[in-house]
Amino acid sequence: MDRKSKKQTMPFICAVIVWISWLLLAISCTSWPTRIERIDYDRPRVVDFVYKNLSASDTAICEAAPGDTMLLEAWFSGDEIWSLEWEISWDVFVGIYGDDTARNIIALQTIEEYSIQDTTRFTDATQGRALKFVIPPDIMLTNQSVSRELLELTGFSKNELIGIIEQIRSVDPATLAADTQFQAIVPLLDKFGPLAMSALTVPVRVFVTLNGNYKTRSDFSVRYNRHFTWVPGVYVNRNPEVHFIGICKVKNPPPGDFRVGDMDENDTTFCLYLRGAADPARMGSNITFRDTILIDKGYSYFMACDTGFFSGVDMRDTAVRVSFDSTTNEPILETAQEDWRSRWFIQHPEITIDTGYYEDFAKLNNTGNFYDQLFPPLDGNITGMRIWMQLFDTFFGERLRPYGSELAETMVYFEYTRQYLEARDDLFSP
Repeated sequence: MDRKSKKQTMPFICAVIVWISWLLLAISCTSWPTRIERIDYDRPRVVDFVYKNLSASDTAICEAAPGDTMLLEAWFSGDEIWSLEWEISWDVFVGIYGDDTARNIIALQTIEEYSIQDTTRFTDATQGRALKFVIPPDIMLTNQSVSRELLELTGFSKNELIGIIEQIRSVDPATLAADTQFQAIVPLLDKFGPLAMSALTVPVRVFVTLNGNYKTRSDFSVRYNRHFTWVPGVYVNRNPEVHFIGICKVKNPPPGDFRVGDMDENDTTFCLYLRGAADPARMGSNITFRDTILIDKGYSYFMACDTGFFSGVDMRDTAVRVSFDSTTNEPILETAQEDWRSRWFIQHPEITIDTGYYEDFAKLNNTGNFYDQLFPPLDGNITGMRIWMQLFDTFFGERLRPYGSELAETMVYFEYTRQYLEARDDLFSP
């Protein structure tokens, strides 16, 4: 570019910078119409996608193997869902830096599609749709995301390793168990097995368009693990189970992260949802099953949920993470348990949304922890709210680990002390 062209370009660049600065300033001075955790009545929202393997004896398994039949339970809320258009990419390419591209997106061919309603966990405010579909038997050959680096560590090419695994999984497990020569080499597979399973893990992406306007997506993984759990270090992932949802009312909580162990006789745990056995020591102090909370001045409130060992038994799945020695570059395999995380959604009564102020609505910190702070409504006319809690698992260090989750819904109602409402008036008085 010559000097004259540069002079002509500079005013344009300056104008763009000024315009962007003005836009950022305008955004910073504007209240967003909604928060990500708040579900409105006039737009549809996806609250969870749950995958279940219908080909496995344990349908809680959330991962697929080639040729398996999968069930996708899609859960929605907000505006009524009257149209769903499903698409899928069986060939999601993942780059070495984790970036991905969904290629060859096509209409999802389903075996069956139908509405679902689970009255043990949901009301009519939660809309469910179920899809059954089959994983292509040749997906490992056609998907380009098989890990070349991990393949090299196994000593086989992609086609060779797929051929070996397909041959072994075609044999009756009882026959393999009775073969003494084969059983003798099983302990030697403690590194090869996890590396081979991780190498042959490929992602799949599902797209859905809601009511013709809103488009979202969901990912799941295909791998051979469920056929090789007899190999040391090979595990499957299951959907977590929601056992508990509650709200902890705490007087003068300590600074930093809140923990149930910090609660004393001045505090109360309101149990809003309970399924199965529970260890009271993990629920907090002064447990009550009332769904109405008296909001008072001088207290803090925390959303509480299952931690994975809420019943006293650790329900979390085991997995293997792969790292490499910085000197020898040899693979290091570490066995550990997954973590469970939470994601909250809330919805106020429709009449209060139409007549109230956004600043008066309840808000919460969606940190993913088991205890997230809830900021109660500031308007005494807001008498309750609906709560959805999505429980999902995470595990750092396993390549393309399948994603497990479960959803539950409950209600909470509010009453307010005069002192709380007066403190609110003092806060907003001129």
